[in-house]
Amino acid sequence: TTTEQARELLEMERLVSVIPSKTIPQGIAAAFAFQEEEAFEANQDSMRDAVSRVKSGQVTYAVRDTTLDDLHITAGHYIGIQDSKIVATEEQLIATARLLLTKMLVNGDEIVTILTGSDAKQEDTELLVAWLEENYSDAEVEVHEGGQPIYPYLFSVET
Repeated sequence: TTTEQARELLEMERLVSVIPSKTIPQGIAAAFAFQEEEAFEANQDSMRDAVSRVKSGQVTYAVRDTTLDDLHITAGHYIGIQDSKIVATEEQLIATARLLLTKMLVNGDEIVTILTGSDAKQEDTELLVAWLEENYSDAEVEVHEGGQPIYPYLFSVET
């Protein structure tokens, strides 16, 4: 199992647990929930809880024309993916990001984290942050440089 492989890599007898996550924002949330001074089981619970409270989004570009769930996608346009499902598509990057975030955010969401990719432009990111602060003023907005290729933006929305 993955847990056993991790233990072998550590080359020591330690308690090892793998917290299931499917997206980069979920993995980051789990890592931030870890508290070194906490008991093993308490950390497992905290990390699993953190993963369960994260909605993940990503913006990339479409590589081919297709239609999914009545959403017509054009090659070269941007697509917004929430968790594993394409939920938005627009010709422009920021329009796609806004549409995706509109679908992701609900009242009560507390933190929106933006991880900028290697193709993200600072002026676009600033426009996106200003739009979030204007339209979702109850949520704290954080921006971090992720440097990831292919995805100009990764989003994490935490409740």
